[in-house]
Amino acid sequence: MIPLLLTFACQSPPADQAPATARSGHVLQLEAQVTESEGEQIFTFILDEARVSLTLSAPDIEKPPMISGPAILESHDPEHGARFVAALVQWLGEPDPPLGNAHPGPWRLRYALLSEAPTWTVYKLLFKDADGQAELLLRTYKDSDRAEILRKEGGDSSEVARLAAVALRDGPEVGAWIPSSTALRGSEHLVSARWCGDGLIAVAKIDGGHSLRLWKDLRGQPEEISTGEGRPGILLPDPTCARAALAVDYPADPEAYDSADPTEILVVDLATGKTQTLSSREETWTLQEAAWSPDGGRVALTTIYRQGEAPFPGVTRVYDAVNGEVLATADPEWDALPWRWGETLMLRTDPFNRRSGQPSWYRWSIDTPATPSEPPVLTSPDHTQTLDQRNVNGADPYLVQWVGPHHALLVSDAAVVKDLSDGKTQPFHTLGGVRGLAVDDDGSRIALLTRTGIRWAATPK
Repeated sequence: MIPLLLTFACQSPPADQAPATARSGHVLQLEAQVTESEGEQIFTFILDEARVSLTLSAPDIEKPPMISGPAILESHDPEHGARFVAALVQWLGEPDPPLGNAHPGPWRLRYALLSEAPTWTVYKLLFKDADGQAELLLRTYKDSDRAEILRKEGGDSSEVARLAAVALRDGPEVGAWIPSSTALRGSEHLVSARWCGDGLIAVAKIDGGHSLRLWKDLRGQPEEISTGEGRPGILLPDPTCARAALAVDYPADPEAYDSADPTEILVVDLATGKTQTLSSREETWTLQEAAWSPDGGRVALTTIYRQGEAPFPGVTRVYDAVNGEVLATADPEWDALPWRWGETLMLRTDPFNRRSGQPSWYRWSIDTPATPSEPPVLTSPDHTQTLDQRNVNGADPYLVQWVGPHHALLVSDAAVVKDLSDGKTQPFHTLGGVRGLAVDDDGSRIALLTRTGIRWAATPK
């Protein structure tokens, strides 16, 4: 939702004068909560018990008087979005916009800093889609639990109402393969998530470290499995949901990312929360890829170790998940990462670091050298369709994930969903602010990680 221009649209009060705070013609008062994380400000606004979130990232334009940056607006669930929009539209004096597809999601926008005083700040937000644009002014208070929406002089209130409904209640047009979306409670600041059996396991960044959480009931609060130091990264549970591999960074600056930060690879027992270190922070630079054996007893990891001079080499090893013993090390000449583990471990060359233009595939039985292999043929969850990994739509996807009985998500230079029953493709609808996704084994549920939590949906039957 928003690229920005900078024009003053209201008269801001003097710094020593408190502005009006009522639901009047020019001011709509909101309850407000604010948190800061990794250079972002995350506002939660409450209006008639409906909650929406606005995330302001660090400015990417700082040329006074222009100070602006990217932002994300999101309702906590469709019901909250509808209630917030209804109250806003009533204040504007406009009729309710016609209902759309009721699939709200994180909405991209930009903000501009208009004016600032010791106790308050005024931002401009520009809502924009293919059919038009509208502006809202927002005043936040630095030591108060309130904020205000300000009416823009000469603004088109009908367009504000329409675009607010698109952003918070209806969402943009999406493919039919995601028919519904529900926000999970207690899912703030999540970094990675995976489906595990009937539940969803995820790791969150918290003050001073990380928290591993499990939702057994998607309508309830999660259980906390374990906590620890360090900033969380890749999370991968084993197929039996007994353990999970977790990468944890230890940054020199907790508010910034640095490629030189050391990484630790852990295995967490999901029943007890006990952790075991597979690769220590003293030797590990980063985790590239991982794959579990079907019984959950072994895990293959490709890690980059601090050996020699940069660029450091990637090394694929297989570990005993119970005692941490290294069982085998792949030949570095293969230049391959673990992909999937069935009867044997399937490796493929790193799609971002190939020595030739074509990918190579290997089958590795751990106790014998790997042998070259044809690309795998994947079978859809409903067992009616197959998919050759090679040259799908003229590209070699480095990620293939089922998002329905016979729909495949294919990621190469772009992301598309292909319906194998008729061969048609459509762009994958990556809503603004989505940081990652998790799809369960049969493709029946999808979870989208956003800046404010998880939204999950059922895929079509």
